[in-house]
Amino acid sequence: MFDFCVIGGGMVGATLAIGLSDLGYTVALVESNKPTDFDKRQPPDLRVSAISLTSEKLLTHLGAWRFIQRMRLCQYKRLSVWDEPRARTDFESAAIGASHLGHIVENRIVQLGLHQVIANKPGITCYWNDAVQAIQNNGQSAVTLASGNIIESRILVGADGGTQWFGKCRILE
Repeated sequence: MFDFCVIGGGMVGATLAIGLSDLGYTVALVESNKPTDFDKRQPPDLRVSAISLTSEKLLTHLGAWRFIQRMRLCQYKRLSVWDEPRARTDFESAAIGASHLGHIVENRIVQLGLHQVIANKPGITCYWNDAVQAIQNNGQSAVTLASGNIIESRILVGADGGTQWFGKCRILE
């Protein structure tokens, strides 16, 4: 019996799993599509995120930023947001006395950095490349995976983004 079962080991689910583990909770983490390992010869992925300084601090606190820095990232010093022709806002690191505003990082690389932290967390049990087949909830959650594993937890968290396991599994009462 786990305290939490987190469905989705992407940026959000992996971050949550590490944070919960750091607070002393036991976590089952289910990810149906674990990303391939990083190879610097791979071309950059098209899915990227602008990681702010605050997010960098969070990733540093969780222990993932050092792994991410060893892979691939690009610092940004300016950022513009607009809804033409009505409004535009420009941000510049020099205006706030900062060396940069953040980094552009491939989503997969953030995920891989978090997974490297998870590999050393005894409070997190991972179910990689497995899919949710059914969910049962009667005071506690029981998640049945394609592998046949059944995960029981006090709290179930859906953090699988576009995968949306809700529509792809049976929910049993």
